[in-house]
Amino acid sequence: FLHWPMENIEQTIQRLIDVLEKEGLITAHNDEIRAPESGSIEYLRLTILSNTIRQTLERFYITIEILLKAGSGKIRLSELEDLCHLMAQRMSILNQINSPEFFDKTLFKTLLRSMLNSRTIWVDNNDHLSFGEDLIAVDQMAASVINADIRLSIKQVANVNIGLQEVAATDNAKDQ
Repeated sequence: FLHWPMENIEQTIQRLIDVLEKEGLITAHNDEIRAPESGSIEYLRLTILSNTIRQTLERFYITIEILLKAGSGKIRLSELEDLCHLMAQRMSILNQINSPEFFDKTLFKTLLRSMLNSRTIWVDNNDHLSFGEDLIAVDQMAASVINADIRLSIKQVANVNIGLQEVAATDNAKDQ
């Protein structure tokens, strides 16, 4: 999902850490990175910077949670796109996110295309999306940077969305 080549990702991350540290926005020591003291001007600057990526990370987490709740090989790409769009709309209302791009379906399609291109997910022989252990690891990493309240809301709404999808699938099977 990054525009940097994966073979250079460690060097790229280190350069970003170096720049943030030089600007006083973090302190890095060994394998630990810390934010500045809350209330400091550096903390405010870091918060403003982090807010630029917050909604992207939340959309990413929405997508992963729905996919994990549905299960590997259980949902089609178009269904996932629709569920992500619907869930983002609900999250927007619940969390008073006044930003139409938060639930823009095109952004979810782009994210899913990136995940397909990187082979994080793939389309199986039944035209369903499949994934491996890598997605679970990505989910855990994403969870570590998303606000706990937002994370809980996403998990709860993901359960509702998957439940609605299962009801709709049952109803469609009965109609046929």
